[in-house]
Amino acid sequence: QDFLSTSVQLPWQRSVSHNSVPYYINHHTQTTSWDHPKMTELFQSLSDLNNVRFSAYRTAIKIRKLQKALRLDLLDLNSTNEAFKQHKLIQNDQLLCVQDIIGCLSTIYSGM
Repeated sequence: QDFLSTSVQLPWQRSVSHNSVPYYINHHTQTTSWDHPKMTELFQSLSDLNNVRFSAYRTAIKIRKLQKALRLDLLDLNSTNEAFKQHKLIQNDQLLCVQDIIGCLSTIYSGM
């Protein structure tokens, strides 16, 4: 998980708990968070859309914003399926640890 330490900039620092779960330290406010700072920003931007009047439009806008932020609109489903096969995730019967998730996502996004 060391390569992910560059996923945050100052004042943030990425750290890993004793059970291999990442968390984030803000050195300016001296606080910690389980959520990545960019994810926190994304959640806030999604909640800003709560004033859209009709729920169907609100949901569609939020899903599209999430797609774009995570670059899911650029993913090829066939290569994603191949990554799942490569990591033996076809049966959907396993509990994944953080390292397994990172490995699978790294495979998926490196193919973009």
